[in-house]
Amino acid sequence: MLLISGKPIAEKALARARVIIQERDLRPGLAVVMVGKDPASEIYVGLKERAAESVGVVFEKHILSETSRTEDVQEIVRALNERVDVHGIIVQLPLPSGLDTDAIIATIRPEKDADGFHPETVARFLSGQSSVPPVFPRAILALIESTGVPLDGKRAIVFANSVLFARVMTMTLGRVGIETEDSVALGFDAALGRVSESDIIVTATGKPHFLHGNMIRTGTIVIDGGITRVGELVMSDADRKSFTSTDCFLTPVPGGVGPVTVAFLVSRVVELALGGENGESILEA
Repeated sequence: MLLISGKPIAEKALARARVIIQERDLRPGLAVVMVGKDPASEIYVGLKERAAESVGVVFEKHILSETSRTEDVQEIVRALNERVDVHGIIVQLPLPSGLDTDAIIATIRPEKDADGFHPETVARFLSGQSSVPPVFPRAILALIESTGVPLDGKRAIVFANSVLFARVMTMTLGRVGIETEDSVALGFDAALGRVSESDIIVTATGKPHFLHGNMIRTGTIVIDGGITRVGELVMSDADRKSFTSTDCFLTPVPGGVGPVTVAFLVSRVVELALGGENGESILEA
């Protein structure tokens, strides 16, 4: 098993963002809206804050009570939409039950969509009007490419717990020549049947340790983006111990997808500061 560390990819992306900010004399602003006091969300937001501030992105967070209504969260987002010093906005998920997540996300202006999963942003990507995937799939693709394995003609299976992520991830891989199927379209059990014949496996289901090393073939690239808290434990979709004697590539949890996603988020905020949703890419420069 060869571990695919996200650290060098993340460091390179953050270094590039830092240089761009200094060279262009930018002051990008990132605002995060949190509702309630979810411990996991607080950790994730803290990681984003440290990464942003390390390169010169101005970070601010707005914490609302868990009893807030959908309209209360939308009001904060609309106010951030109007501020010229805020270039990227995130509503930290998951939101407390009773809130309309889709309506809240849709309130963010597309040109300030830091995650890249606003309905209009996704529609532009899926229709081919934009070549830049949302942050999470973009990070996953970078990890796959970091292995140095030629990708054109490879076969992939994506395990997802949402139709939207499955579609976007499938499109992201397809654009680099990877033939991709997903568990949402196929059904979970049918997708499991594809594992042994796949060259690439991307998983983000939150099903702890459903994927084992004896299920895959030699040389498979496994990108594990699924994290579930079970009591005090943080468990990933792939059972890492079972991969120890398997000849494959695997992203560790933690240290794989997470740091790259955070770094690419910060990079996207810089891109938004450079020109809105159609701004230049700094990651491929």
